Amino acid sequence: MQQGLQPQNPSASKTMSIRFIDQAEIARRLTYDICIPIVRDAMIAFSRGETKQLLRSILPLSEGRVFGVMPGALGGHAPFGAKLISVFQGNAVSPRRPCTAQL
Repeated sequence: MQQGLQPQNPSASKTMSIRFIDQAEIARRLTYDICIPIVRDAMIAFSRGETKQLLRSILPLSEGRVFGVMPGALGGHAPFGAKLISVFQGNAVSPRRPCTAQL
């Protein structure tokens, strides 16, 4: 699913697109054989001090609800991203998942 956004600059005439990738596509594309070498290389880069990473930020919302943000980059001009986590304590005993993560 793609959604167009209008740029902040009124003089810009192009529309930007954001691509949302669902769980099925992620599972299809990010297999174990693909992910393990990538994660290994990222962990080695982290151990060598070659990454840019802030401490995890956890925002308490209310009793049993928190929002977490974990940003990071492999360098100034390298891939970057963030993991966003929503935790809902009450969902542990319901059909809904207690934790939702977005990468």
